[in-house]
Amino acid sequence: MPVEELKSSPPSDKKCVLFFWSSWHEATAPGGSTSSLLETLASSIPDISFFRVEAEAQTDLSSKY
Repeated sequence: MPVEELKSSPPSDKKCVLFFWSSWHEATAPGGSTSSLLETLASSIPDISFFRVEAEAQTDLSSKY
């Protein structure tokens, strides 16, 4: 599911993890330690949808959640 669909509300039929990241924060930037951990979790837990949200590019979602 594209991040744009989360602007109204997360899907009610599935658990979701929204991972807010920023390029200036090394651990959350692509390839960072937290980012890698979330990628591992996403590939090993099919019952949960994981979304990477660039916090500064999606300010409405950042404020909402």
